Amino acid sequence: MLRCPESELLPQTFVYIYIFAMFLSGTMLSFGDQRSLYALIAAGFTGAFSLIAHTIMPSIDTWLRVRMIIRDAAVIGVYLIIASRGTERLTRRYNLAWLFHYGCVMLAAFFCATSFQLLRSPEEYAALYLPYPLGDFAKIVLAGVFIVGGLLLGSERETKTASWILAAALTFYIMFVELSLGYWSRKTEFWTQMNLTISSICVLLILLLVALK
Repeated sequence: MLRCPESELLPQTFVYIYIFAMFLSGTMLSFGDQRSLYALIAAGFTGAFSLIAHTIMPSIDTWLRVRMIIRDAAVIGVYLIIASRGTERLTRRYNLAWLFHYGCVMLAAFFCATSFQLLRSPEEYAALYLPYPLGDFAKIVLAGVFIVGGLLLGSERETKTASWILAAALTFYIMFVELSLGYWSRKTEFWTQMNLTISSICVLLILLLVALK
């Protein structure tokens, strides 16, 4: 969501407040007690900062704004899954277990939106550069896996299987799209892309936790 402190898109003070808030949230999440509360606070921080940032941010390309928003939403979904304790083996049903469904829905939205961007956004489409026709085939397969896996995850059908498949597909996406830094350096700032990549990695990690439960 954020660019580096030297960026003109967001005030430097805002960036530092965001970094401090997320560092504090991450520190609190490292403690076992009240983990759900801290995850909900982190989700609130992420949502609030995303809303404020996109309100005060000057005009940017639509494709980049969409990339930022869907990853912010995905990170909120990650926090909701953590808050639900859905990745833990508990002896009884947790009273916030219902949050797991909403977290999965937000991740499903992330995968469906990403697949759409991969096929329809010229900037995203060009990021995955593989020799023809392998590149076009990989994009179609990747988008299809994202859509089908995302829908399965969002409906909580075959959750573990869907998580494994999505984790494998997302790993490929991170390696060959998100980490195409030479390409993205011509499209956006380095730290912006790094932040987006970290968000995708957070989604990957929560998928692995769900799959391994």
